[in-house]
Amino acid sequence: GLLTVPMLSKVWQHVPVSRLVFGLDANTHEKKVDGKAHVLDFEETYRGLGLQACWGDVKPKLYTTFNARTYLQPQLNKAAKSNELEEKGDRNPKDFVLFTKHFKVGDVIRDNTGEGRYV
Repeated sequence: GLLTVPMLSKVWQHVPVSRLVFGLDANTHEKKVDGKAHVLDFEETYRGLGLQACWGDVKPKLYTTFNARTYLQPQLNKAAKSNELEEKGDRNPKDFVLFTKHFKVGDVIRDNTGEGRYV
């Protein structure tokens, strides 16, 4: 999250090529909260480096992850019951494929149904 921007800046500073395709879990969040990386701040950073993202303009409510901890994990205080998924789950726009201007995006979709659609 908070180390994503400095990491991306260092990678870009030291990468020995002008063409780059770079996939990452940026661990960014929809809402601006102290101690967490905000997705629009991340977008400003990668655009400032001359990079583009597979999603085009970021829409913070279009999530790429939605998961919750189960009771099988050691941090029981973070576990979510089935009726607490929205409250305790991690639903955020975290995943990106970044690239230089040398590349173009074809069809990009989000699918959270297994049926080729996003709801």
